[in-house]
Order: sequence, then structure tokens, then C-alpha cells
Amino acid sequence: MHTIGVCFGPSGALIGMVQLFATAGAVMHPNWVYERWQLMLGYQGANLLVALLIVYMSRALSIMNRIAVVIMFLSLFVVIGFLVGRAATTASNSFVWSQFENRSGFSSNGYCTLLGIGIALYAYGNPHWICSLSDDVENAARAVPIAFVAQQIGNLVTVFAFLVTAGYVITDYDALVESHFPSAIGATFEQALGSQVGAMVLLLLIAVPGLVGLMSYYNVCMMVADAFLRTHSMPGWEWLTRRHPGPNVPLNILYCLTVINLLLGFIYLASAEGFSILLGAPGVLYFAGYLVPLVAHVVTKGKNLGHGGWFKMPRKLSVGLAAFNTLTMLFIVICLCLPRSSPITAANMNWSVLFLVFGIASSIVLWTSYGRSNYEGVDLAVADAIEIEATDTTDAESGQIHKSTKVCQHNVPCPKYEDLLCGRGRTSRMS
Repeated sequence: MHTIGVCFGPSGALIGMVQLFATAGAVMHPNWVYERWQLMLGYQGANLLVALLIVYMSRALSIMNRIAVVIMFLSLFVVIGFLVGRAATTASNSFVWSQFENRSGFSSNGYCTLLGIGIALYAYGNPHWICSLSDDVENAARAVPIAFVAQQIGNLVTVFAFLVTAGYVITDYDALVESHFPSAIGATFEQALGSQVGAMVLLLLIAVPGLVGLMSYYNVCMMVADAFLRTHSMPGWEWLTRRHPGPNVPLNILYCLTVINLLLGFIYLASAEGFSILLGAPGVLYFAGYLVPLVAHVVTKGKNLGHGGWFKMPRKLSVGLAAFNTLTMLFIVICLCLPRSSPITAANMNWSVLFLVFGIASSIVLWTSYGRSNYEGVDLAVADAIEIEATDTTDAESGQIHKSTKVCQHNVPCPKYEDLLCGRGRTSRMS
């Protein structure tokens, strides 16, 4: 489910990035009224640009991503500071914290509330983005859980701070709803600052480093797909996971993602709810995918996990949390599939539910027709370097003894770590 989700994932991030750049242009040219086909062309160009940048700059992506993350994190607080410091007027506390107004088109206030919750969910990073990094860190069994906590705390603090700040600086909600900007954030910045130039600068401050972050997200999606395909669960896995000389990325997976993104761009063109569909489709697949290990933990009463690892909690507590999170995941899946406006028609329908059905059906078909007989899971003994064999060699001229490079079951050389574990081997302890 996650592999299918990452195939659809970059499209939502990509169209969001294009909307930010288009909004920066619209702020400076108020008479321009955008058409979806214009953004779709920008989307297709950005899709090709990101793919080319990954091919030719993949080895510099790590340092670029570190720089971009720092800039984006600082930019968020710069934006909040400008909004608070430069706002001419601010909304009342009741407007931000207690006033409720249903403009969704649906008569039910409860339904409107669910729509609002579903929109906020898009802002939260998914844990599998951190899991994919376990290939690149030492002692992943300790580092990755810590990264999970940092990620979720960071998500909560930054999203909450931004939403509250935006709530206070919005002075004309009607103008925000009726804004002609591709992204409503443009109207928010313009209202708060009262300056076109200031709004454009803040938009670019978010969008430019976000472009590097988008490249990193493409890379994460490739890593998730690569890890799944190396279990031999899908026909053509050898071709898809083939590494090419030069770029240190599975280029065939990148090409497939680029083509899928190209096709998904036409959903945005065809549907008034295309943006919500492109964001909701991968999200609903991710969250549905989390249900499998959570339900397994509840059904087995926690016996499905081993006893290793740095962090432990009482078995009853872990099962209780898994049960709570199972209900949470179901709730989120429902929120992401809800129609966004009323009356519901084919044009404004949220088709994310079809992606969910497609993901479930594809997983079942692939497993029964191919995966069941070809799946090769992680061999813990090999991953822990117990069964890895190698011989030392002696240099004929110098007589110096060289320790041979040892490889794990993924055929990945592991000379770096004393325990001879490659990244994928270390993740086996977590899975």
C-alpha cells in the first residue's frame, strides 16, 4: 500500500509547489486570473525539471537537502514573525478559538468539522519518510524512533503555530474564500502585510527551498519503492531496482514515477477537486497501509514483535496504543475520502476513495498471483552478519593483508560498520 502510495505521492507535493510559485506571480499581477491548464503545464514542466535535477545532482542531494531543511525551518518562523509584526489589524480571540462558521455547502456542522480536520492532516509528515532514512544512519533501531518523535513534535508545533498566526492576521474571511489566487496563502499574506512585494517575498521564501525539499521527497519515494521491490514481490523487480553507473539512484523507478506524475496531472486539469484528490490519494493509501501492522499487533496481543530494540513499553500499553491508533487511522481514511463541496457531482467528487480501492485490489492481486510464491523477506541471521562469509587477501607487492569487503543479503557492501550491517539489514530489527 505504501509503495502504491509513493507512486502517487509526488504529484500532490508537486502541484502544491507550482501553486505557490503561481501565487507569487499572481500577487504581483492582480489582473491575471489563472486557468487550471496553465498550472498543469507548469506542473508538467516542474515534473521533468525535478527528474533531471535528481539524475544530474543526486550525489549533491544530501547536502542540498540539509541546507534546504534549515532554510525552510527558519523561513517558517520568519514568516510568522513578519505576519505578527507587520499585521495592521488582528482578528479577535473568539474568531480564532471559538467562532464557528459553516460555509462548506453541507448542512451538517459535524461534517464541516471533519472537512476541516481532513485539510489539516495534509500538513503532517508520514512516518515512512523517516523509515526510509534508516538505510543511511547508524544504529537505526535507536535513531529512527527518536526521529519519529522529533518529526511529530515538529509537525504539531509548526503547523499549530502557523494556523493560529494565520487565523489572527485574516481580517476579511470573505475575501480569502473568494480569492483568485491559486493558493489562498497569497491572500493571507497580502491581507496581513498590505504589500504585494512583501507577500511575494514570503511566498518565495517558502517555495524556493521547498523545491529542494521536493527533490528529497522524490528520493524518499524511490527508496520506499526500491525497498519493497527488493523483496521480489512484483514482476519486473530486477529491472526496476537496477542501479545505473553515475547517479546513485534507481533510475528506472524514477522514470516510472515521472510518467505516473505526468498522467496524474490530467486529474488536476479535469476535476475542480483535483488538488484535493492529488493530496488525498497517497494519504489515504499511507494511512490504510498503517492499519496492517497495527491490527496485527492487536490481534496477536503484541506477540508479533520481537524483544530487541532500544525502546520498550509494557505489552498491554503497546496493544492499547495500537488499538487506539487503529481507530485513528480509520477516522483519517474516512476524512480524506469525504466530498469537499455540496451538491456532490462527478465534477467535484473526491475520487480518493477509488485510489484506496485500487490500492487494496492491486495488493491482493499481486500477492495471490506473484508475491506469495516469490516473496523473500529479510533474513535476520544474514542481516546480523552471522552468516556472512568473506576471505582476506594479501597484496602481492606490499604483502599487506586487506580485509575483504563483505556484503549482506541485499548484495550491499558493508565495510563501514563494525557489525557489518548495511542499512537495510539494520531496518530488519525494526520490522
